[in-house]
Parts: sequence; structure tokens; C-alpha cells
Amino acid sequence: MSKTATGPSKHAHLRSNRIVAALRKAMAAIEAEIDANEGIYPGVRLSQAELCRRAGVSQKTLQNASHKSTTLIEVNAWLKRIRKLMVTGRRSVRSKVTERVDHWKHEYVQLATHYNISRLEVADLEVTLRKKDEALAKARTRIAALEAEALELRRELSEGKVVRMPTRSKMAH
Repeated sequence: MSKTATGPSKHAHLRSNRIVAALRKAMAAIEAEIDANEGIYPGVRLSQAELCRRAGVSQKTLQNASHKSTTLIEVNAWLKRIRKLMVTGRRSVRSKVTERVDHWKHEYVQLATHYNISRLEVADLEVTLRKKDEALAKARTRIAALEAEALELRRELSEGKVVRMPTRSKMAH
């Protein structure tokens, strides 16, 4: 073969490989979407045309002689296999979607209930904390009064020999 004969042939082979790679990449992406959506394809109806659109390949390309006996057979086998795994039919899809909506509605109601219970618990804790703070403030006031009374009693018992020492807060300054 001459170099001119291998040049275009090589280019055509590389182009075919790019087309097959693009189709396989689109197939993998579609399978991932179907798995993520629990058996439902989120796009339009899954067909050769949809696969080719996602791959950026003309559907007519699959009818070319170089793809008709290889790539087209692979695409049709993949479509047949993937359709068996999918939830298909208007009623089946609606039923599956309704199940999911009901499940998530139930989850939402449970979450909202727990949230509201938590808000009530926080409100109760805030009330309890306020009461404890008030009791602590009263106790501190009572302690200050008792310390003042104890100091006065010591002064009276010492017959005037007690000298008042500065408090800690005055010593720190």
C-alpha cells in the first residue's frame, strides 16, 4: 500500500474509534443516571436517537457500512439490555414516582415533627435556665448579706480590735 492509501484509511479508522468512544461514554452516563434514579431514565424516551444525541453523533452514522455491522449491533444490544433494567410504561413510571413522593413526604413529616419537638425542648430548657439564673442571683444576694452580717458579728465580738481587710477585687487593682 502507498502512503496515500493508508492516510485516509487511518483517518477514517480514528474517526470511527472516536464515534464508538463517544457512544460508549454516553451509554455509561445514561446508565449512571438510570441507577441514580432507581430505574427511571430522567430524559425523554431512551432510543438510538437519544443515545446519538447525547454522544454528539448523527444517527445516520450508525447506518454507514463501517458501523452497521459493528457499532449499530452493539448499540441495539445495549438498548435491549438497558430497557430490561428500566422501569418503563406510563403507569409503572407514575407508580414508582408516586412511591418515591410518598416516601419523601413521610420523611419530611418525620423531620418536621422532630424539629418541632426539638424547638419545644429548647424553649423548656430556656425557661429552666432562666429560673436557675434567678435562683442563683437570689443565692448570691443572700450570700453577700450573710457575709456582711458575719463581718458585723465578728466586729462586735472583737470589741473594736478588728480592722477591715480590703476585698479581693480592691487588692487586684
